[in-house]
Amino acid sequence: YEYGNVKDLDTHFLGEDVAKRMKAVSNLYIKKTDVAVGFGDLHTEILKPDVLQAVQKMERYYKKAVRRDTISKETAAQKMVEFLDIAIIVFYENNSAKFEGAIKDAPDTQALIDLFEAVEIKEI
Repeated sequence: YEYGNVKDLDTHFLGEDVAKRMKAVSNLYIKKTDVAVGFGDLHTEILKPDVLQAVQKMERYYKKAVRRDTISKETAAQKMVEFLDIAIIVFYENNSAKFEGAIKDAPDTQALIDLFEAVEIKEI
């Protein structure tokens, strides 16, 4: 995925790398289409909602952890970059049902973090 093409970039408390990836994840997972020509209504479809929700939960978790000084901003940014890269890869993966099921079964945000940390990315 080319992060340089991400438009309308918002600032992010964890820096530009996280901001680019968050925008990329949002662009991939949230599809907005016109319902009817001329009426201006948009239909929003969320693709693989469990993955998107997991990313959002982990982002909130790290925001609170940085604010409480339980983790450094740099470490939180590094973790989020890693998790967002995984979310982008999962979007393009056709056989992600097992991973999505594990996300759905995760009892809390720490379990989500553990799940994403267990993912190994292999180059082909």
